[in-house]
Amino acid sequence: MKRSSLNTCLLLTALCAVPVLAQERGRTDGPENSEQGKGGYSRQNGGRFSLAFNWGAAFESGDSSPPLYAGGTASYWVDDLIIGDATVLYLADTKKTEFMIGPRFRTPTYPVGFSAGLKAGAATHSGDSVRFLLSPQVGVDFALADHLLLGLVGAADIALGQGTAFRAGMDIGWRF
Repeated sequence: MKRSSLNTCLLLTALCAVPVLAQERGRTDGPENSEQGKGGYSRQNGGRFSLAFNWGAAFESGDSSPPLYAGGTASYWVDDLIIGDATVLYLADTKKTEFMIGPRFRTPTYPVGFSAGLKAGAATHSGDSVRFLLSPQVGVDFALADHLLLGLVGAADIALGQGTAFRAGMDIGWRF
């Protein structure tokens, strides 16, 4: 008997929710706060593309040169959750150039978002042969003025046959 009353309660709840799902978006040209519950405005923090300049420190065992790196990232924002990145970096201490692409998953929080991603690509070391590169990374970014992006990133660049470089750096970019 209890099971049938539970099923009845669930059915009534689902039937009551159907009109809510079918509600049309309301107009937003009335007085302030009159659009509450009608969809309102969607926040757009810039467009689908962004460009960023990356720099920081890259540490690889056995090197005594200044551990600096610099590069750039072009990104395509599928939405605020999924971002496709293409990155080119130059690591000064090892004279290594890295080319990477891959997805990054970001929390949809505003203005601060946390992200994790995995990039793959190629690494060249002082004109040597090209090696496969895998780079898991985590970061946090700040959206300022809806288009300006500031970020902190940490990554491990694992190049087969060349060792692993650990990077910690900053990004500054523009989303358009």
